[in-house]
Amino acid sequence: MTVWGILAGGRGRRFGEPKVTAKFLDQTFLDLILERVSSCARPGDRVVISVAHGDPEDVGSFVAIRKDEIPIELIRDLAQDPGPAHAVGTLAHLAATTGDCLVTVAVDQIRVVPQDLDALRDAAESHPHSVSVACGAKGRHWVFAAVPSGMAAKISRDAESVNSLQGLYILNAINDVAVNPDSLVDVNTRDLLPPSD
Repeated sequence: MTVWGILAGGRGRRFGEPKVTAKFLDQTFLDLILERVSSCARPGDRVVISVAHGDPEDVGSFVAIRKDEIPIELIRDLAQDPGPAHAVGTLAHLAATTGDCLVTVAVDQIRVVPQDLDALRDAAESHPHSVSVACGAKGRHWVFAAVPSGMAAKISRDAESVNSLQGLYILNAINDVAVNPDSLVDVNTRDLLPPSD
């Protein structure tokens, strides 16, 4: 089984608003990512959204009701401004407790395609001794990655920063997964939004 972890705790300072509730074409970033993740999830999988400590209590109301009834959970970071690696560590802990692999994607990767999500999940299942990291011509995307079930506990204990996450992955061997370049784009600023036509 797979825990699909959506990193949605960013404050969106460069974007101008929290990305968990930001909209593109009348849908929130979160709903756009949930559509793609839901299309890849299999029976028994879990979707877990990691939100920031100070996000509004009603952040769950921004999640449209899923027709496919994939279970969706929200976890709230207890630390102030912990960063994406901390969220990956928390999600890895959840995966480790159930013996699942973990695939993480950022909420602002609104151009991600389901084939790339599938490729990461499949890589985690077929490479149990290495972390599978999405990569393109410009390098690796350190939080668009898949952690096999046997490595989730180690990642959960030691992920404290993006640098420590990179170090952990490298120390444990990396399986590069080539993905569509658009899947790697984090929409950190409004000029990175896809064309709306």
